[in-house]
Amino acid sequence: MAGAVLAACLVGATCDNPNVFGPLTNRRISILVLNETPYRAIFTLGAYENLNENSVPEFVSFRLESAQSSAEETGTNGFQTETCRRAISLGGQQLLNLIDKNRRNFEDEGTTFDDEAMVAGVKFSDAPIGDPDEAVATVGTAEPITILNGIDYPCGSIVVFRLFEDADAPGGFRAAFEGTIN
Repeated sequence: MAGAVLAACLVGATCDNPNVFGPLTNRRISILVLNETPYRAIFTLGAYENLNENSVPEFVSFRLESAQSSAEETGTNGFQTETCRRAISLGGQQLLNLIDKNRRNFEDEGTTFDDEAMVAGVKFSDAPIGDPDEAVATVGTAEPITILNGIDYPCGSIVVFRLFEDADAPGGFRAAFEGTIN
């Protein structure tokens, strides 16, 4: 392994990339998603090892109601990893591929899937709960976002994403990394 790293450095690859060479710790990462739209957000959020094609991700799927949908809803939801991972993704294709690759093992462990939320990016719906279109992108979508440990967040932090309307974004919405709370 060290030889491969040295060879990569000699041919011009970056050897000071903290996502590749930074140590991971056993400190958990907490992830918070704020839905600032007036719509339900449907997505999958997870953490995984972006440098390992056999990584088994930690993930959860959401149908996150808007903060404006009712007095009881907060428009926020979260997820906590068991250990620090090198990548966190909100609807990223690599995350979805790793989930699909490990799906049988997850099902054997009793994991349930919301197949409507297993999509690249985020879907936004204004259909009422119980309606056949409640998980359909009736009002728009947001592009996926993936952030990296050592570059965007440290182990042991709270990572904050925000969902909001953006007329200039493809699909009319944006998922943004807001920062960390350490």
